[in-house]
Amino acid sequence: VADDNILLNPAPTVLVVTCSDASVQLQPASYRPSRHTVTFTATLPNATKTYTFTATLAANEAAGFPADTADCTVSVTKTGGSGGGNSGGGSPAPTAPPKTETLEDGTKVTTVTKPDGTVTETAEKPDGTVEVVETKKDGTVTETVTAPDGAQTEKITTPDQEVTITVTDAEGEELAKVELPATIPAPETRFEDVPEGHWADKAIHNAAALELVKGVGDNKFDMVAPMSRGSLATVLHRLSQGKTDYETTFQDVAAGKFYTEGVAWAAKAGVVTGYTEDTFAPEDVITREQLAVMLARYAKLIGMDTKADAKALEAFADGEATGSWAVDGMAWCVDKGILQGKGGNVLDPTTNVTRAEVAVMLDRFIALMK
Repeated sequence: VADDNILLNPAPTVLVVTCSDASVQLQPASYRPSRHTVTFTATLPNATKTYTFTATLAANEAAGFPADTADCTVSVTKTGGSGGGNSGGGSPAPTAPPKTETLEDGTKVTTVTKPDGTVTETAEKPDGTVEVVETKKDGTVTETVTAPDGAQTEKITTPDQEVTITVTDAEGEELAKVELPATIPAPETRFEDVPEGHWADKAIHNAAALELVKGVGDNKFDMVAPMSRGSLATVLHRLSQGKTDYETTFQDVAAGKFYTEGVAWAAKAGVVTGYTEDTFAPEDVITREQLAVMLARYAKLIGMDTKADAKALEAFADGEATGSWAVDGMAWCVDKGILQGKGGNVLDPTTNVTRAEVAVMLDRFIALMK
């Protein structure tokens, strides 16, 4: 406690410090006239609680100094064991006082460091979004974003770079749980029609190892075959470990098809929309711009920043051929390197996509999720 009046009233009895919890007793430990300070100490229980300490300094009428008061708030987090005891035999290390700052955009950021080394940074944004980043001493990082409506995205990254992303909607229903290993294992068998060293070789077998894509039979992948809209929805459904009991509202998505569950999930999660409310055209071949939009929507679902500048498309001779509905998705995929141009500075947004091309773009996309 520091105050110029302390020097004029050096006796500790004129300076009283009390706690909002009456059971907490404080004792003056030292008085340092050179610094105008009196130090008080108190032992706090091993319990999660916030305390307010009030320092009251008596008036010194002779010197013309009025009475003075000041408050200090301290938050403590319970550590170890149960109850109020500490099995270690001594008092638990206290949690450092939280540090709070307000950014220019109004975001309030609070940082708390716990005795075990865990650092938690909480950002409360003006729109009601709350972002929490917890970094443990072992290097595990948990990033949680809670939207104003209660929808939540949680990303856990372990020290060896294993990643788990969980998405729940406003009602608490899990929409996606993506689990990515630190290193994608090699598949048990290779596709016979994918030559080693082919430009899509690694991507195809990575997708197969993650059980996102399957062959067409006889241990073949058929790289040049086109990918359908229903197939891509199914791939993203597998990546998300999504539920399988959603009902589709698209009249042209029949029950019992290999893509039925995937399309129903993708529509529920907002990853796909139909040509109309009733029509999805699951067997239509997907185009480069359609694929880009679906990946961008999926990225937004799992909490990735999907902001992009449409000027990214101006680098291509045919960038303006991109449909207005697809500009944002295409620009994001181009900006992130998921979608790259073809020879001759051509983007080819409306061209159909092959299975090999989808595997490569998906592989690039998954790398961004880490």
